[in-house]
Amino acid sequence: MKKILFIGLPYHSYIGAISHEMELMGYEVTFYPIELRKTWQKVLRTISKSAYKSTLDRSLTNMVKKERNNKYEYVVILEVHPFPLDIFKRLRFEHPEAKFVFYSWDALSSIIDYTPYLRYFDKAYTFDPDDAKRCGIGYLPLFCMREFQYLPSGEYDYDVYMVGNMVKPARYKAVMAFEKYCKGKGLRFKKYLKCTPVVMLKLLLKGYIPHGLKLRSIKQTKFVNMMQRSKATFDFANHKQTGYTMRFMENLCVGRKIITNNKRALLEPFYSPDRIHVFDDLNFNGIREFLDKPLKPVDTEGIKRFYIQNFVKVLLS
Repeated sequence: MKKILFIGLPYHSYIGAISHEMELMGYEVTFYPIELRKTWQKVLRTISKSAYKSTLDRSLTNMVKKERNNKYEYVVILEVHPFPLDIFKRLRFEHPEAKFVFYSWDALSSIIDYTPYLRYFDKAYTFDPDDAKRCGIGYLPLFCMREFQYLPSGEYDYDVYMVGNMVKPARYKAVMAFEKYCKGKGLRFKKYLKCTPVVMLKLLLKGYIPHGLKLRSIKQTKFVNMMQRSKATFDFANHKQTGYTMRFMENLCVGRKIITNNKRALLEPFYSPDRIHVFDDLNFNGIREFLDKPLKPVDTEGIKRFYIQNFVKVLLS
């Protein structure tokens, strides 16, 4: 059986879903996390970045040693920023016969710079079209998992919902401003925002008094239920980016209305004013009217290109 060495950030259920698609294509998948995710390791990362880095470097070095005698058709890496370049180059040296494929679902910044690694990959993609143009690599948007592709609608108990991680104070400010707008307009807004204690401290230092934040990720069943019972989703990216968030892609494929600050959506073939509302600088004028617009039929075939099946096929094409 053909084999894939898959290395990435174990983020929610997305890695498992990608691995499953690879297996459906006939591959045996071996996965390793590119970050350490146990509770004590997260604590170590907070209190001593140098100690955490040493622990992570040992883990990645051991992975390279363990896998050096295995033959892989593909080595697929989602994100490389915690991967020391010297260890990564050793991995590349140990698997000269494998096709190395890279995908980034983070925007390129001063903190995340994957450009020194690109020369070692046979194929490279990013979710951010501006980064793709700047780096000369492929643009591949994020995806919608199978469980959302034919999700039926329920009764609309909420006008708008939001599920996400609270990483930056700017996102918290935007959500609080939108919640205030909804209350003033009589709109039903439901949110579930996960936040770490470190980010809560940052919010306090910025002068915010955090409320309504959760320390645990939302359960998948609850998330699906919120999506089914809502007309629209509120989308505000954690980072400066031109690529679409995972929540944007999921709701686009499910057929929910999208309220977003990503202006690029206005230029997309899938854009229509009944389906996507783009706000600017926390100006929410017109959203009440947007929610009342009936949805026109969507180009189903055009939307299918954002399914996870197509995403993985492109990676392994």
